[in-house]
Amino acid sequence: GKTLSLLCSSLAWLQAKKAQAQASAQGLLLNNDSQQLFNNTLQSELQKSTGVSESTGDAAWSHRPAVPQIIYASRTHSQLTQVIKELKRCSYSHVKSAILGSRDQLCLHPDLSQEHGFMKVAMCRVKVKSRTCQFYNNFDNNKKMSTASTLTEVVDIEDLVKFGSQKRCCPYYLARDLSTSAEIVFMPYNYLLNPQTREAQQLNLNNAVVILDEAHNVEKMCEESASVHLSSTDIALCMNEVTQVMKKFSDDLNQDADDETQKDFTMEDLCILKTVFLALEKAVDEIELDTVNEEGPNKGKKAGKAFPGSYIFELLSKADIQGEKMPVINQALTSLSQFLSTTSDSPLATKGNMLVRFNEFLKAVYASSGVEGDRNQSDMFYKVYIEPEVPKKGKPDSWSSSKSNLNSNAKVINFWCFSPGFAMRSLLKQGVHCIILTSGTLSPLHATISELGIPIPVQLENPHIIESSQITVNVLNKGPTGEKLISTYANRENPKYLGDLGRMLVNFSRVVPDGVLMFFPSYPVMEKTVNYWQQEGFWSQIIASKPLFVEPQFRDRLADVMKEYNSVLEADNSSGAVFLAVLRGKVSEGMDFADARCRAVIITGLPYPPFKDPRIILKREYVDNLRKTNPKGLSGSEWYQLEATRAVNQAVGRVIRHASDFGAIMLCDCRFESQNITNSLSAWVRPHIVKCQEFGPAYGRVSKFFKAMGLMPQKQPVLSGASFDAVDAKVRIKEKKEKPLKENSQNSMQQFLEKVLQTQPKPSPQPSPAGLFDAIDVSASQSELKKNDILKTIFNKPEEALVQPQVLPVPKKRKLQIVPLKFDSSEPSSSQAERTKTSMEYIKEVKSRINDEHFALLKNAVKAYAHPQQSNYSQTILCLRKVFPNPKTKDLFIGFKRYIKAEHLTQFEELCLRLFGSTT
Repeated sequence: GKTLSLLCSSLAWLQAKKAQAQASAQGLLLNNDSQQLFNNTLQSELQKSTGVSESTGDAAWSHRPAVPQIIYASRTHSQLTQVIKELKRCSYSHVKSAILGSRDQLCLHPDLSQEHGFMKVAMCRVKVKSRTCQFYNNFDNNKKMSTASTLTEVVDIEDLVKFGSQKRCCPYYLARDLSTSAEIVFMPYNYLLNPQTREAQQLNLNNAVVILDEAHNVEKMCEESASVHLSSTDIALCMNEVTQVMKKFSDDLNQDADDETQKDFTMEDLCILKTVFLALEKAVDEIELDTVNEEGPNKGKKAGKAFPGSYIFELLSKADIQGEKMPVINQALTSLSQFLSTTSDSPLATKGNMLVRFNEFLKAVYASSGVEGDRNQSDMFYKVYIEPEVPKKGKPDSWSSSKSNLNSNAKVINFWCFSPGFAMRSLLKQGVHCIILTSGTLSPLHATISELGIPIPVQLENPHIIESSQITVNVLNKGPTGEKLISTYANRENPKYLGDLGRMLVNFSRVVPDGVLMFFPSYPVMEKTVNYWQQEGFWSQIIASKPLFVEPQFRDRLADVMKEYNSVLEADNSSGAVFLAVLRGKVSEGMDFADARCRAVIITGLPYPPFKDPRIILKREYVDNLRKTNPKGLSGSEWYQLEATRAVNQAVGRVIRHASDFGAIMLCDCRFESQNITNSLSAWVRPHIVKCQEFGPAYGRVSKFFKAMGLMPQKQPVLSGASFDAVDAKVRIKEKKEKPLKENSQNSMQQFLEKVLQTQPKPSPQPSPAGLFDAIDVSASQSELKKNDILKTIFNKPEEALVQPQVLPVPKKRKLQIVPLKFDSSEPSSSQAERTKTSMEYIKEVKSRINDEHFALLKNAVKAYAHPQQSNYSQTILCLRKVFPNPKTKDLFIGFKRYIKAEHLTQFEELCLRLFGSTT
């Protein structure tokens, strides 16, 4: 609704402006008085429709282009894709549009496919300049044809890439060309807010209407776009690159005396730059940092130190980097980086990447003082923070510093901007017609306006479109056993607290239909919670109602997990699913969880920024200083609190996505009872908040809410298995519930091995056992449940498991031998692999490493799988994931391959690859 409102209203205004411009142009050609009168009347009406008064209309528009352009910006391209999707559906889909993207997204050249960032930009520019890119040449030679062909419909990034691949023309330059004549242009925030990116994209914002959607991110994006850093390692690498050029320069002079004329620089330029970097390195090394004296892990180490913003100019001046010399230095750095990008053949060389980065650093530093070079402005909005440089984690490469070779005096110079208004004022100076900031979570508005630091004369805060009957919001003070719910640093590992979180989710998952999103303050908190649940049996209790998914820490894995989550919800007889995610993470923002995808959001804490982080400390000080001159502004403490509640507001917004949607919100932290925190929540949430001192009333309210909606879960929902890895949650497969299998000799494991795999010899017949599992332990069948009951345990939820409104605590189950979840599971030992060579040895190994209940489940599920008429691969996999629920038993899971039928073998191996990265 919000997206369509923005698109339709702004495009309707634009169409009126176009008509106004056409009427104005037509009026110049009219001689007849009656026609002129009609034209004047039309112009007057059009002016009113566009919000311009008759008295100021001509003056206001006389110096501007006839028809303005709309710039629609959001944080990510995925969010822009959703906006473009809405534009294609509405009645304005005929407008000329364009979307800007990076070379990483749009470049088709095979030589640049492995490059990224600065390096890709530099190499692209060189190829374009030298006319050695066939894609750019085809675009340039057929520009009119390309534009005409593409503008017939609204396009997004994927459409541009597809078109470029078909026509063999460059999508990147095609997008830039389309943007010059488009009526509406889509782009990410940083294209607008970062001065260097604006310049690189050659954006003309004069008279443009700028719409910043999802504007709750704008403040942080403004600060980050104006902030830069430089390390001692960066300076050393810059010197290495200059040295590379000097060596090549010298070699070329020895080979060809005339070759010097082909370069944009001289040996003297190289010597000057080398001297500059040596002096800068010395100046950084000489900066004295204090030693930490406080008790703790950092005692004796060097501490970071803050300086006024103008200190950066003092530091650069020691290397003779002055404002008047900046144009010459910028040109020299650009020439050298382009030279290296085209002449360096070594795959280990940096190819001018660091020189480009240093150039960007200098541009940002000198932009901080404004056009007038006012260093007081840098002091007002910036801080310099210098800290010891630490080795980067991960695989070392040929040019990055390792722990052994990093200079003990190595430092990082951080040049941090703390004023979002600095970037916003820079945007206003581009001559824009207006800036519209919009979001569902800008509340409280006064705080946002105070932070942005620009005049905002028009403000609008609307109520939500839904009725009160479509939402229930509950603040929970205590868990099912009465444990206080508070996710502070001191309490996050409290077993009683973690246990009540698990019991709470167990209970809610039984009364909330469809999808449930549960948000944690951070990835480490989520991981520790999941580890505890698995060790104490809560994990299996939860999956008895709904399968569990966990947000991966890496973006490239999220799409697969989301696809699996949605497929479970869309399956026949689905009991829903639970998705564990992180506040400020990828799931909490920019993803659509309409209708069944999210019927409840559970918030387990407040994601406060790290209290002792130097940047956070300096930001709080900056905000406190601002308040001295503006008493109505925020204090540092208020800003700190807003950082947490805004993240909560974003996550809460996942539950209601359109006018007919409905759902529940559970704020499971007693700090939400505070009036200050409640007032920081979104305006549409606040009227519905009910504070519950005990868990029972909250549970009853949620249960009653979904009963009223007619969506209480069925008493026997289908059960799906858990994931092996809490971070890399993988496939959850659901099938229709099958009828319990009858006792039949065809179900024997022996016949399964003979008829399906035909790889194992038939063992000697036994007096009573019916199969190989029975041969291992004849007495197991007498002590375990009957097969029908076991299958029901695997695939159905018993009626008595439903918790009544008084909500009894979940009894603690027998503790399983489960290793805490890790991001990378280790390979099984060679001795384990050796023990699974034969079926008999494999089954003995299984029986020795899992409990009797799981062994009985596995035995009967395998017999069901062996049944020629009723075989169900999906339910067998669910059983495997239940009895082998952690990475330590992955060798048993993979070893089961010997029993998989031929038609399922490929599918099983693909599953093993996704889960473990191996099929052996």
